[in-house]
Amino acid sequence: MIRKAIYSFTLFFLFLIGSNYSQVYHHGGDFVIRGDIYVHGDLKSYSSFSVKDFVEIKLNGNLIHQSDSSTFIKTNVDGGFPAKGTINFTSSQRQYIYSDSLTNLNIIKNSNSVGLTLKKADSTSGNPNFANVLIWEYIDLSPSTSNILLDSTNIELKYSYKKPDSISTRVNNYGSIKGESNTSLILSNSLEKIFVTAPNATISTHFPNDYNLGLKINHSKSFNQPLQYVRYGTYIPEVADTSFNRYFVVTKPVQLNSPELVYHDNILRSMNEDSLDIYITRDFNQTWKKVGANTNTVTNIIKDNNNFDWMPSSGRAPFNQSIITIGKRDCSNPPEVNLSLDSTAVCSGVKAIIEFDSITPSCTVKWYKDGVESTTLTPANKSSTPEPVLSVDKSGWYLITIEDSRGCKNKDSIKVKSSDLPEFGNGNCFTMNTPCLGDPMSFIANPDSSDSSNLTYAWDFDYYSNNGANTSSLKNPLFLYNQFGVHSVELTITDSSGCSNSCIRNVTVLPYPSADFSFQNSCDKTPINFTNLSSIGFGGLNYNWDFGVATSNLEDPSNTFPSSGSYDVKLVANISGICYDSIVKTITVFPNPAANFTFLDACINQDLIFTNQSTISDG
Repeated sequence: MIRKAIYSFTLFFLFLIGSNYSQVYHHGGDFVIRGDIYVHGDLKSYSSFSVKDFVEIKLNGNLIHQSDSSTFIKTNVDGGFPAKGTINFTSSQRQYIYSDSLTNLNIIKNSNSVGLTLKKADSTSGNPNFANVLIWEYIDLSPSTSNILLDSTNIELKYSYKKPDSISTRVNNYGSIKGESNTSLILSNSLEKIFVTAPNATISTHFPNDYNLGLKINHSKSFNQPLQYVRYGTYIPEVADTSFNRYFVVTKPVQLNSPELVYHDNILRSMNEDSLDIYITRDFNQTWKKVGANTNTVTNIIKDNNNFDWMPSSGRAPFNQSIITIGKRDCSNPPEVNLSLDSTAVCSGVKAIIEFDSITPSCTVKWYKDGVESTTLTPANKSSTPEPVLSVDKSGWYLITIEDSRGCKNKDSIKVKSSDLPEFGNGNCFTMNTPCLGDPMSFIANPDSSDSSNLTYAWDFDYYSNNGANTSSLKNPLFLYNQFGVHSVELTITDSSGCSNSCIRNVTVLPYPSADFSFQNSCDKTPINFTNLSSIGFGGLNYNWDFGVATSNLEDPSNTFPSSGSYDVKLVANISGICYDSIVKTITVFPNPAANFTFLDACINQDLIFTNQSTISDG
C-alpha cells in the first residue's frame, strides 16, 4: 500500500520505520529514517535527515536539497561521523539530485535505466559556484547501464572518518566509485570534477589508487601536505594529436612515477586502442611528455612499465600541478629523419661526416653504435635542433632514432667502413686532348689498376666557376665547351667503401684564328711586302705563306716574283698547329717598260720633233 505524502515541519523528532510513500518533504527538526522506505515521488529537505546505517531509500523521483546551512544526510563532520544509509535511484526516467551547496550522502546506487544527473539547484541564476556532493561510502553504477552526469555539481570522495565505539565497523574508510564500465560512467558537462583530498603522501602510500578514480600512481618522495587528486571529464586538444574525455590533476608539486589509467570506449573519442599512450605535463599544459606506456585491451588499462618519474616546479599554482591524461598517437605521419648516405667510410684515418638530407626539428633523438645507445654520440640536449651531425673515426653501424611530442618515432642508419683512399695511376690523374672551340674534349681517367674495378667517377668540368652544373659520372667522358680558354676540371674517384680521392687539372680549349693580310702590287723584279692582319682571341699564332713560287713562315714576309703576271698568295694561320684558318689573295706583278724615242735634227729657230718609241711586254 502506498501511503500519502509526508510533509514534516516539526521541530521535534519524526521517525519513519519503513513502507511506501508518494513523496516526502521535510522542513524543520530532526527527521530520522530507521527502516527501508520506497518513495514514489520526490524526497525533498530544507534541512537534514538522519538515516540509520543499513537503511535503503528507494527513490523513484528526485532528491532535492535546498539548504545552504545544512547537509542532506545529517553528519557530525567535525567529529568525523559520516553520513549513513543508501539512496537507490530506481526510476525509468531521468532522475536528479538537486543541491544548493553541500549535500552529504553515504551510498548512491544508480539503478535508473535512463540516467542520473547531479545538478546545482540554482545553476540557472548565474551563480558561478558549483555545488558539492560528498560521498562517504561509494557511488555504485553497476545496477544499471546508464550514466551519471555532473551538471554544475562536483563530487568529493571523503577520505576518512572516526569510528567511535557506538558505530559498528563500516565497509570502507574512504569514499570510492564502483561499477564504472563502457556503458555506465560518471560524465560531466564542462569543468565539473570528482576529487579526493588525501593525507600526506609517503613512498609507501598509494593514493588515489583506492578510490577507483581511474588513476593509480606512486609517490617517489614523501610530501608533508595533504594532496588533492582531481578527475575532470573533458579532453585536452593540445595533448599529442588529442586526448580522451578525461584528465587528472595532482594539485601540489609532489614527485610522482609509474602512472596507470583506466579508459573506456565511450570516452576514447576517435582514438584507437593501439594508438594510446599516457601523457603528463608539469607546467600546466605548456609542454607535454609521453610516458611510453603499454595498453591492455582486455582490462582497458594503460600503464607505464618504465618507472617514468617527474615533478612539477614548486612555484605558484597552477604551474606547480601535474596533469595526467591518455593521448592519441597517430603516427601515420611520423617525424622525418633521412641521412644523406646509406654508407660512408673512415678513409685512411680521416673522420667520416654523417649528415642529413632532412630531419624534423625539436624532436628527441638518440644515437646508437652497433646496437648500443651511445651517450657520447647523442647530443647533450637530446634534440634534433640543431641537426645532430656526427663526425666519427670508427667503423660500424650508426643508428639514429627520433621521437616527436606525440610519441611517434622514426629512424635511419648508416654503415661506416674503414678503408684506404683510392689512388690514381702514375703520371697525371687523367689525360685529355686540346680541342678547338666547337669540338668536344675527350677525357680519360687514370686510376690505379688495383682500384679501378670498384670505382665510381665524378667529373666537374668547370670546378671553379659553374657550381657543379657541368658534370659527368662516366669513366671516360666527352665534353663540349662553349668558351675557349683555360678551364679547371676536377675528377673524384670513390671506392666501394665510400672513400674518395680527387685531383684538379687545367685544360685548354683553343679558339680558331682569323687569317688576313694586305699588300701593294709591284713591278717585275721588285719585292712585294706583305702585312699580316691575322688575329686570334687567345694565345699566339703560327703562319705559313705560299706564294706559288716560294714559301715563308714569317709573320710579315716579302717576296720577289720571277716574272710579271698574276699570282695567288695563300696565308695559313694556326694556333699550336691545331686550329687553322687560311685566306688566298691574288697579286699582280707588272712588267717593266722599255723607254726609247727618236728625233730629227732641225735649224735654229725650227721645232725639234721627238717620237716616243717606249714599249712594254704586255702592250
